[in-house]
Amino acid sequence: MTSEESVSLKEHFEHRLDEMDKKLSDRTVSIERAVDKAEQALKERLAGMNELRETMRDQAANLATREQVALTAGAIEERLRAIENWSSNIQGPDRHPCWGVGPDCSRGVSAHQLRNQKGF
Repeated sequence: MTSEESVSLKEHFEHRLDEMDKKLSDRTVSIERAVDKAEQALKERLAGMNELRETMRDQAANLATREQVALTAGAIEERLRAIENWSSNIQGPDRHPCWGVGPDCSRGVSAHQLRNQKGF
């Protein structure tokens, strides 16, 4: 093996190593770009999820709790019972409730009369 062959072999391997280094560098750049795109997509998704969480938190703050609904429903039921009792007292036990509508109503009850009764 002559010195010229050694040099050309050395040059060949250096050239080959440079090519491999360039390919590796290109792949590294491609991988970094892919990671950057994935990070951006993840950030956008997380921002959307955070917005949804905030919307749900705001909505939950404005919704009534079960206890509040139960209290309100109980109060409405009490008022309804009171109206039914008052109506049956006015119309008597043999009469059907009449609120001022229909042809067989002999004595209608107005909303004004209801408001002026005790407990309303």
